[in-house]
Amino acid sequence: MKKIPYINDVLAETIHGDPIWNDETLADGTTKRSQKMLTHIWFMLDRLTEPKFCGTKAGGEGVLYMVEVRAELKRQEATAKKRGYWLIENEPAAGLKDATLTPTQGYAPGVRFCIAPFIIAMRDMKEATEEDEAA
Repeated sequence: MKKIPYINDVLAETIHGDPIWNDETLADGTTKRSQKMLTHIWFMLDRLTEPKFCGTKAGGEGVLYMVEVRAELKRQEATAKKRGYWLIENEPAAGLKDATLTPTQGYAPGVRFCIAPFIIAMRDMKEATEEDEAA
């Protein structure tokens, strides 16, 4: 089992430091503007779509594997934030690390300059202790 540090939300910015905005049209026709936030769960779910994540699992087996890992990440979303880390089985943790550090498809366009904290967390994952797993 691996322990991945939890990263708080990151404000999305361009390479020049300009905010990336979300514009939402409300029911009354007005527009609400807010700065886009990148979450740790968003980043990890994005990495599940990287071909390197599945390793040798092809076709349907790869899809089922991604669905299983996605469900586990979603299940841990609230508890990971509270305890300060994610707990991921060794195989999917290795796939996430590989898909993060040496991706074949790169990162989501427009936000690759903001994701350094998430990349560092994946790089710095550690072996979980019994105490970590009990928390």
